[in-house]
Amino acid sequence: MSATQTTSLIASSPSSSNAPLMRPTSSFTELEQKLMRKALELAENAYECWEVPVGCVFANGEEIIATGRNKTNETRNGTKHAEFVALESLTRTLETKKGDGDDGGDGVGDGDGDGLLYERRHPEKLDVYVTCEPCIMCASMLGQLPFARVKVIFGCANDKFGGGGTCLSVHEMRGLPSCLQSDTADDGSSSSSKAYECVGGLFKDEAVELFQRFYVRGNPKAPAPHREVREYPS
Repeated sequence: MSATQTTSLIASSPSSSNAPLMRPTSSFTELEQKLMRKALELAENAYECWEVPVGCVFANGEEIIATGRNKTNETRNGTKHAEFVALESLTRTLETKKGDGDDGGDGVGDGDGDGLLYERRHPEKLDVYVTCEPCIMCASMLGQLPFARVKVIFGCANDKFGGGGTCLSVHEMRGLPSCLQSDTADDGSSSSSKAYECVGGLFKDEAVELFQRFYVRGNPKAPAPHREVREYPS
């Protein structure tokens, strides 16, 4: 797909004029609340490690299949958002189950018929719990995952970069080219992105409170000049 085609596709896709779907915490099931609490624990761990406090859980029903937290400061890698860290964990798990031994010793396979492609052959649902609305980059990645169904539940809205309806409704876009696999799956279907359900509001206040603590304390790894860094008062 050319740059012109991609620009045209984005221009004709649902815009950010509609706010993301937000629901009160009380409207979510006990299981959904339990799994989001786990994501909040991961976000708290990110805060303690001087990272932007976002945590993410990948689940298949009741089963947690991968977790992640922000590691952008730790790795100096701007793509290490919680969702991508969870995806890396999931990929390593799938490749371990396959036992193909082609990961070069780093836990990440070469993409030739293992990992995510394994899930394409055996599609299952993926429930994503993340404490903050996925950014445009992460929202695009989630739409490219080769699961039969993807559902995203997030905590607070992402006012600057939200891809779940705040800035751009990436979750409603279809047809963006996938960079995760070859152009055609085993069944002949295209590997382009698909739309998925995205809803927020679960423990929104708790997620916002974590961000408030982080930004009041300051970020020592922010580009200079930055505000004075101090511990958040207890």
